[in-house]
Amino acid sequence: LADDVIFIGHSLGGLFLVKYFSENKFPKKITAVFLIAAPYWGREKKHKTGNNFNLREDLSKFTEHAGRVFLYASADDPVVPFSDFEKYRTALPEAVHVSFDGRGHFNGETFPELVEALKAL
Repeated sequence: LADDVIFIGHSLGGLFLVKYFSENKFPKKITAVFLIAAPYWGREKKHKTGNNFNLREDLSKFTEHAGRVFLYASADDPVVPFSDFEKYRTALPEAVHVSFDGRGHFNGETFPELVEALKAL
């Protein structure tokens, strides 16, 4: 990977990006991270996968590495509760927060808002 990389994580992929960048130093400059329908698993979350994906309370290391952060969620997501988006809003107040109603878990064939945001970088 070269400098100015852009990461896009959907669902658990988004959670993985937050987890990884909040606990590890990344050797390249990151321009932006896009989190789409990402679950937020804090210390209170007990999941069948164990606690391996639980996030730290302090996500400052993530924001330090991630460049610009974009969060996308839909109020009618049947997989990730909208309250997880609200947790990210609190933990990452400098991020661009975009919410929808009627997009579900973002499994559609198109995502024009994401394309526009990528073009604007």
